[in-house]
Amino acid sequence: MGCELPVIELNIRYHKPVKMGMQIVVKSRILPTKGVRIPWEYRIESLDGQSHYLSAQVTLVPIDGQTGKIMRRLPPVLQTSLAQILGASTL
Repeated sequence: MGCELPVIELNIRYHKPVKMGMQIVVKSRILPTKGVRIPWEYRIESLDGQSHYLSAQVTLVPIDGQTGKIMRRLPPVLQTSLAQILGASTL
């Protein structure tokens, strides 16, 4: 696609410690995009979903692979893929 997707923002909130040997579930989902910003949300919880250990949000942006500058628009292939993931026809 000619672009990279670096993390430009990362927010983490620790709720409880995860101890060695514990089994956990890591859940992630993409949130609706904001211009060229692509936000992802993460949760780490117990297998039964009763304990919540961590929540995080990561924001990615497309950077032109040759110039290193933030792209003003998402590449069409990426835009189409994100629309399919989000279940929308357009972003």
